[in-house]
Amino acid sequence: MRAAGIAALVFTIPLVGWALEVARPVFFAAEPVVLVTPPGADAPVLSFNGEPYPLTWTSRPGAGQVRWEGALPDRAPLGIWVASSGPDCVAFLRVPRDWAALELQGAAGLLVQASGRWIVPGAQGQVVTGPAGEWQVRYSFPGQAASRSLNVSLAPHEWRTVLLGFLELTPSTPLVLPGHDFLLKARILSPVGIPSLTGALMLPPGWGAEPTYCQECPPELDEPVPEGTATERAWLVHVPPTTPLGGYTLQVQLPGAGLAGETRVEVVRRLPVPVVVAHWDTQRNSLDLTLDQGITYQQLLWAVSLLGQEVPYSGRTMTQAMLDRLAELWARGGR
Repeated sequence: MRAAGIAALVFTIPLVGWALEVARPVFFAAEPVVLVTPPGADAPVLSFNGEPYPLTWTSRPGAGQVRWEGALPDRAPLGIWVASSGPDCVAFLRVPRDWAALELQGAAGLLVQASGRWIVPGAQGQVVTGPAGEWQVRYSFPGQAASRSLNVSLAPHEWRTVLLGFLELTPSTPLVLPGHDFLLKARILSPVGIPSLTGALMLPPGWGAEPTYCQECPPELDEPVPEGTATERAWLVHVPPTTPLGGYTLQVQLPGAGLAGETRVEVVRRLPVPVVVAHWDTQRNSLDLTLDQGITYQQLLWAVSLLGQEVPYSGRTMTQAMLDRLAELWARGGR
């Protein structure tokens, strides 16, 4: 089994049935094969390239299952093996003892790329295996076009499990005013369940915040963050009226999940005209920096009414050129 023959190969192992399970989708040549069946099931039978391969098993009953363990001889071939028990079968990969394996857990449907490595689906995630050494693995989460990179150094015969997730922070506006509130959204995919986000938000000194609702947020503010499912949470952030102008960092830290995220906002004296229009509450006729950034048709009409007048909080006079630009922004991505 040569690494050169599997360069850039993505390998999928199909599973048939449900009663027979493999403890791991990849076994090193120096370790036994471990399978699990329900009580009373037939002893597993191994085959390679369609030919049965005799193996002596030891069995150990457990809680509602039987664990089968068998040691293949050193001369047994490397590659794809099939185990069957009654009508059920499962495949696994047998690799050289000087290879390594990286198991990526955290989200169903994870897309993984690793040049010169096998990529095998497992019960808990994707398993990447190949010659030990320095690896670069690229992965992307379901529904996200952007890929991420993971660099690891693996020793021969090493099996390493990495829990993957993400935490992305997005303010309702990157430019804020002293004495005004804004909305901070967190999009979270956690490899473990998180019972509470209390104390997770780190603010600049003197700032305040409390959990709040958003369109994508769950109906209950204190709902736990689920495991392996992307979810959103939001905070209403209060900027003190005496805040000096400048940039400020906000962080969310979830050490139990190995996740952290940060974003920066700029406290300014005046806002650009498009920011004012996109955050103008036309019903209350006031600035609301918690609104989304897209311009609505009602906000565009409000801007038209200001032609020749000063736009609040901007220090600028509304011109026809500004209106044309606002109309372009509304047509391109209005709410």
